[in-house]
Amino acid sequence: MAEPEILKYEEFEVPRTPAALKAWVDAKGEELGATLKAKAYARSGAKLPKKLYDEVRPLALFAWREFGNRNDVKVAPNLSNDNYDGVITVADQPPLFVEITYAKDGYGDSLRMEVLSEQGSINAIAPIGVVHGVRGSPKRQIEIPNEAVDHHDVLNLHLCHVRECLKRKANVSYGQKYVLTVVVDDYNAFCSESDDMALDESVRALLSSLRLDFSRIVMLGASGRLFYSYDLCQRAAEQSAL
Repeated sequence: MAEPEILKYEEFEVPRTPAALKAWVDAKGEELGATLKAKAYARSGAKLPKKLYDEVRPLALFAWREFGNRNDVKVAPNLSNDNYDGVITVADQPPLFVEITYAKDGYGDSLRMEVLSEQGSINAIAPIGVVHGVRGSPKRQIEIPNEAVDHHDVLNLHLCHVRECLKRKANVSYGQKYVLTVVVDDYNAFCSESDDMALDESVRALLSSLRLDFSRIVMLGASGRLFYSYDLCQRAAEQSAL
C-alpha cells in the first residue's frame, strides 16, 4: 500500500518561528488522523511520521513554551544523525541545540502501538500481560487487560523512567550550547499539581549526583502543559561557591 502524501522530507528542515512550527505540526497531526489510511501510516513506524511525533512535535512544544509568539526566533528540526534534534536561532545570539529524549518504556509503548493499530483502542496504563510470537507472525499475541490501575503505581513507574533517562545522558559530552529536553507523560502519570511537585523534587535530587553536560535540563509534558527548566550552569556556580 502506498504511503499517503502527507509528509514530505523537504518540509521538515524549513526554519520556522515557534508559532509557525507548532501550527505546522498541529496541521500535520490532524491530517494523519483524518482517515483510516492516514492513521495506519501514522502508526506504521515509518521514518517521517516517527520523526514528526518523536522529535519535531516536542521540539515545537519546547520552542513555543520557551519563546512564545516571537518572530525573531527560528526553529529548524534536524533529520540527520547528529547528536541534536533541532536548532534554535535568535538574532545576535549563539545557536541553541536541542536534544530530545523520552522518559518512558520504549518496548512497552511499541507493544501498545501494535495493539492500537490492530484493535483501534488500548488501555494506556495497564501492565502488559502475555506476549507471544514475533511481530507480523500469525501466532502473534499481546494481552493488555482493560483494568484500572492505582495512580500511585503509575506515578512511581514514570518517576523511575525519568531517573533512568537522566542517568543514560550522564557522563556524555554535549556542551553549553545544548539543552536536554526530557518528554514525560503528563496525560496519565503527571496529571495533577502534586504529581508535578513529585517530579520536580525527584529531578532536583538527582541533578546533584549526575554529571550532565548541558546548559539546561527541561522536563516537557507530552501535551505541552508541564514545563520545568533547570539551569545547570547556575547550579554548578552555586555548588562551587559552597
